[in-house]
This record gives sequence, structure tokens and C-alpha cells, in this order.
Amino acid sequence: MDECPRCGAEIAPDDNFCRQCGAQLGAEPAPQLSETVAEIAAEYRRQVRDNPDDAAARHSLGLAYLYGRDFAAAREQFEMVISLEPEFADAHAKLAVCLARLGMVGEARRAIGRALELKPQDTEFQALAEKLEAL
Repeated sequence: MDECPRCGAEIAPDDNFCRQCGAQLGAEPAPQLSETVAEIAAEYRRQVRDNPDDAAARHSLGLAYLYGRDFAAAREQFEMVISLEPEFADAHAKLAVCLARLGMVGEARRAIGRALELKPQDTEFQALAEKLEAL
């Protein structure tokens, strides 16, 4: 067995994604964040380091990673937000985006479904759910 270069979990030689962290395997390294987004992410990383249970800081860090197209890192943050605040609808929706971008469409559909359970009238969530159903 090989190890995921991102989280160290065991992976099979034919895996395309890490089953633990979602990192794409055998691909180019994660894209670099723009300088501005990187500075913002660094500030939120400090906040998370100082207060790991700060769901708002984790959510903001997840957004910075998402905007920087580091979907695996963003996924990790949104999952932590959800573990801290299970009713944080936007974290479920953003997790759905990350999962879809990582090729995990079934999981993405479940995540957006949960977001819609929490906020059934949210038109952005509804539109995302429709897009995911079309995949």
C-alpha cells in the first residue's frame, strides 16, 4: 500500500482520490493561492490554530481554500465546521461544491440535500442541487 502525500492515509495504487482527505492522487500539486487569498488564508489559519473550535474562522478558511481551488483543504475545513455546528447550512453547501469538484458526486448530493433540509427556501442551494442532479 502507498500513502497519501497530503494526509498519510493508506491508498491503493489505482486510487484516483484519497479516501481519507479527498486529495487527488497522481495529479499536479494543489494550485497555489493568489497572494491576497494566501494572506487571508494565513490569518484564518492563525485564528484556527489559536481557537480550533471557532467554526466561523474555519468556515472563512474553507472559503479561502475554495476560492484558491484547493478543494481537498476546503473540504477538510467545511467538515470541521459541520462537526462543530451541524446546522451550519452554508458549510454543507460549500462542502457539496468541494466534493463535486473532487469527483465525489454522490457525497456532494447528500451534502446539498442536508443544506436544503436546513434551509429549504434557499434558491442558491436549490440551484446547486439541480446542477448536481444533472451530473
